Amino acid sequence: MRVSQSVTVVFGALIIMVALFINSLRGLSLFDAMMYVSTLLQMPILVPLFFGMFIKKTPDWAAWATLAVGMFVSYLVSFVITPDVIANLLGLENGFTSVKRQTLP
Repeated sequence: MRVSQSVTVVFGALIIMVALFINSLRGLSLFDAMMYVSTLLQMPILVPLFFGMFIKKTPDWAAWATLAVGMFVSYLVSFVITPDVIANLLGLENGFTSVKRQTLP
């Protein structure tokens, strides 16, 4: 009984977090939103698939752990570590996105 209650709480929290994430994508079209979500999920799914083709003896939890860690890293790189954060960390005056392209004369 306790396991079912705790799983219900965990899934409820996950559903609320996904709903808040989708709510933050209001300004995007459906195509842009799907491209954004697929970009966040593509590498975490590809890594266990690639390793699973070559390494046969892996524990059962390895694919799920790789997927969870990959999704966390993908979220971290997409939302937390922005170009402005890197520019401040490196002490740059202008961020990487504000660099203008220079052409040769």
